[in-house]
Amino acid sequence: MTEKMGERMEVAKITLELLNEKHKSNVVLKRISHSTRGMARFRQQYFSLPDYLFSGNYPEQYIIYYTIHEYTHCLLMMGTHNPFFKSKESSDLKEFGIEIEYARAYPKRLYANGEIVYERTRKS
Repeated sequence: MTEKMGERMEVAKITLELLNEKHKSNVVLKRISHSTRGMARFRQQYFSLPDYLFSGNYPEQYIIYYTIHEYTHCLLMMGTHNPFFKSKESSDLKEFGIEIEYARAYPKRLYANGEIVYERTRKS
């Protein structure tokens, strides 16, 4: 593992610690998977994150977003992305200084200090 990957993993771990403290929960980041997406096992209260988050050039805010997204599934014990889910996710993101513009269930754009820090690109 490179130093940069280790730093990025630390961002996810610290984000999770702060969320668990805030919500008095005990959700666990169980593994980094070699898949193209994260996965929350909300009944077991753990989630995984995809390894590409840590090896790519994604901004720190996107790693925080992804951690909050999977954590929110566990916290709310739901697999859907309904308005209640989005409200909770958005609220926690704001506490980390991140605003989200949704494209259905996932971010179209993430903002920090009024600036776009992540913008989803369309695959053709």
